[in-house]
Amino acid sequence: MRWLVLFLMGVSVSVWAELPVESSTNDGCREPDMMIVPNGNKASSAEMLSAQKDVETYVQDTQAFLDCLLKSEKAQGETMTFEDKKDSIMRYNLAVARLEGLVENFNQQLRAYKKTNAN
Repeated sequence: MRWLVLFLMGVSVSVWAELPVESSTNDGCREPDMMIVPNGNKASSAEMLSAQKDVETYVQDTQAFLDCLLKSEKAQGETMTFEDKKDSIMRYNLAVARLEGLVENFNQQLRAYKKTNAN
């Protein structure tokens, strides 16, 4: 995950749809809410900087969510049902996919911002 944080240092913003994922386990792990990435062709420098900070926060919050899922699985151990294990894996993989999508989206918008504001 550390490479992803470094990867974010030059990212951009747009809307990313969030699909709710229900958990049958009462593990207390909550995935962070998706953020809106500004349009790089129209965004100001301040908006892009703010979005970069928001993306970095989202990365940290997602890492905490993923860690929570893993700790919950470990705590349940052998008592975890097949369905709960499958649900946990799905939640984990979906969170990673959302994170990757957000980072890619931000990077695309950052490139658009740099192209639009190149002097």
